[in-house]
Amino acid sequence: MLESEALNVSKLEALGMIIPSVGLEDKIVEFEQQDKLHPPTSNGILFYGDSDIRCWLLENQFAKDFAGLPVVNRGFGGARIWETILYFKRVVIPHNPSVIIYNCGDNDVCALSRLGEDGPKNVEIGFRIIMELIQQYLPNLDQLIYLSIHPAPKRNDGGFWPVQDDANRRVEKICDEYQWARYEDYNHMLYDDDGELRSEDFIEDRTHFSPLFYKQLGCHVRGLLEMNHVTR
Repeated sequence: MLESEALNVSKLEALGMIIPSVGLEDKIVEFEQQDKLHPPTSNGILFYGDSDIRCWLLENQFAKDFAGLPVVNRGFGGARIWETILYFKRVVIPHNPSVIIYNCGDNDVCALSRLGEDGPKNVEIGFRIIMELIQQYLPNLDQLIYLSIHPAPKRNDGGFWPVQDDANRRVEKICDEYQWARYEDYNHMLYDDDGELRSEDFIEDRTHFSPLFYKQLGCHVRGLLEMNHVTR
């Protein structure tokens, strides 16, 4: 059994993870300050992960997409899966959510691939740890939805999509082991009829989604929540 309090870099490395660095403490402190100002309410819907979650806040799109639902956005740009593990107790547990929308892993596979390491394997190990933490600390969670790692023009140019998709397949297999977990592959929404990524779905950095695409993704995710009757 994992102890969230005891999880540190050495422990994760002993479990097989490769962790070149840990950062983003300032973002976690910001979340803790927000929680002090606005104490979390249990049984809500928590969006947790990297910049694909954080950037949903641009142009107030997140609030528009999930109006009327008890949602909280706890995405922090640049996050790797090991940081979402290390900060799990401080960020996730206080909210005691009934649903978690989780997205993380693309930063891992790209960074580790550049170092010649097995990024997909690292995501696999890390995601298993996330699932164990949920079972231990959030036993009443209704559902976890993992939003798949997505292709992007800039990363496709770098040849990263094969390793990103390898990580997706590994996460999908893990989700299949849990009745309350769902792997959601929405990547087909990014392509035009000719099988090309639509440029308008990304901002100028050619990596992150545009508000236009977030609106489509928001409609899709909201539909999933309503379909599974978890919009408390």
